[in-house]
Amino acid sequence: MRLGDEIKDFEKDKIIHPERPLPRGLLSIPQVTYALYVVFGLNLVAGLALYASGATLSGLLLALTTVFAWLMYKEFFIGGSLAKEPMTYALTHQIIVFPLYAWPALFFDVGLRDNTIFQGWLLANFGASFTFEICRKLDPNAHELAGTYAHHYGRTITVLFIAIFLMASLYGSHMMGLLNITMPMILILFLSLLYYLKNPAKYKLCEGLSVLSSIMITWSPSIAWMIKEWRN
Repeated sequence: MRLGDEIKDFEKDKIIHPERPLPRGLLSIPQVTYALYVVFGLNLVAGLALYASGATLSGLLLALTTVFAWLMYKEFFIGGSLAKEPMTYALTHQIIVFPLYAWPALFFDVGLRDNTIFQGWLLANFGASFTFEICRKLDPNAHELAGTYAHHYGRTITVLFIAIFLMASLYGSHMMGLLNITMPMILILFLSLLYYLKNPAKYKLCEGLSVLSSIMITWSPSIAWMIKEWRN
């Protein structure tokens, strides 16, 4: 996905991110495109191999993730329409979180597909991933080519969107029974967003806290396990 983004954003990055490898000339577009095809092929073969080995659902999800990532690279062949509505564009790209996060776990235990805790974990991480996606694009002084959410929707509407995905993370955490671990960080992040509304120059605070919140959510089952082990 990152390789695809580097290729797609080449012309834009020459202006707003000239420090990246492609604009600097450290790599060429044909080189990165070749690497993209190799990684795509390897992932697809790995998914088919898992399927053939008996890990049917896991293999299908890995193959689906790979094909979906390819469609993301191609902007689902409707890039012009998606670009007009950044939130719709982001949604079509963030939905990949579900198969991407699910296939490794289902390889080890296919029974997790019916596990409420696991389903909650997937939902919480979807919310966290979407939250970070928006929070990393809040700079009020960003170049117009960056196409930030704040530029398109305004700060207030953007924060409302983030609040929706924070609620998704909270509900997923509730399904896991781990609100006690994830809620404090989510609330701190929400408070930083309210602060950002009055002080947009502090956008980096929201970005950093969204990273910490995402890490906390991703590792919350492990944190809960460690706490339980420590108490025992």
